[in-house]
Amino acid sequence: MTGFRLGDRGPAVAEVRARLARLGLLPGSTYLEQHADEDPLRSGPLDEPPEPAQWATTALVSADYDEAVEQAVREFQRQRGITVDGVVGPETFRRLEEARWRLGDRVLSYAAAHPTVGEDVLALQQRLNALGFPCGREDGHLGPQTDHAIREFQRNTGIRADGVCGPAMFRALGQLKRTVGQQSGQAVREKYSLSDIRTGVRGKIVILDPGTAEHEATIVAGLASRIEGRLVAQGTQVMVTRSLTLPVGVSAAEDERARFANDLGADLVLNLTVADNADRASGVATYYYGHDGGGSTSVPGQLAASLLLDGITERTDLASLDRAGRTWDLLRLTRMPCVRVEIGNLASPGDSARLTDAVFTDTLAAAIAESVGRFFSPEHVL
Repeated sequence: MTGFRLGDRGPAVAEVRARLARLGLLPGSTYLEQHADEDPLRSGPLDEPPEPAQWATTALVSADYDEAVEQAVREFQRQRGITVDGVVGPETFRRLEEARWRLGDRVLSYAAAHPTVGEDVLALQQRLNALGFPCGREDGHLGPQTDHAIREFQRNTGIRADGVCGPAMFRALGQLKRTVGQQSGQAVREKYSLSDIRTGVRGKIVILDPGTAEHEATIVAGLASRIEGRLVAQGTQVMVTRSLTLPVGVSAAEDERARFANDLGADLVLNLTVADNADRASGVATYYYGHDGGGSTSVPGQLAASLLLDGITERTDLASLDRAGRTWDLLRLTRMPCVRVEIGNLASPGDSARLTDAVFTDTLAAAIAESVGRFFSPEHVL
């Protein structure tokens, strides 16, 4: 799947329209209105969600990717904290699949071989974290930590502790929702986790994840090598994901790279990329896990993103563009702070000249290495 965009048409576009309509993002949708008053944690038997052909919406009449669809896709992408381009590529389509599930639509349980993923899992994690049963990062993936939180909740509410989130647990969650606030304790835990990792850069494991797109591969590979040399000199163990990459222009999937970082027990992941977009301004931007729609935010990742952006703009003449939360898979699936550093834009003649200059690249590498040192330094306070 390469992506669907304005002007496309066909059965797959009709499916996209149906999913957007069910989310209330396309005009003409009546499905959401008909079900708006339903309790998502209903106590009766759980019905399977209807197939797209059964959804009551006039938006299904068309199979055209028109301007209304593009606008709806952009809004969906904005709400989910992913790249906003109006194109339904693999990531957006996968998120549309996750969004089809509301909490209570299906029974949830942990299966290592076939992980359960969806926005119902995200809602469950948010509820459990708010109730004091820590699930870790609220990422919509039902993993071992969420499974443990489910069992703890069941034990504390007199439900059979089998790890199956079904009708009995939905009823209990619904009852407690009326008496307990929705503020997640995960942000507090994230903040206090900083003291565990901010003990100095020596001995830390840092993963450098250079982008492999054809326009950036040579630039970020050279930059990663310079950063690696500086961090190693400070006693840091550095791993570069080039061992996971395939030929230029192809890379391991983000979930695979996240698994590599998690298995290694890294302390920090830096994803180094370069833009090549005529619509993007020149300068540097940093991204961490989180988004404007609320939910879990990586507090350590947010701090690292701030320090990297400040460090780069202080040491170089790259303009400061953005420091923002996103939910790209590499950011949300890593268990440690992860920052995407977008260092310039090759579509800008000024940035292009900078990034191909060896002296500038050396200064940039020094700025990034120093920022990593500041992040791990116990002397730097929030």
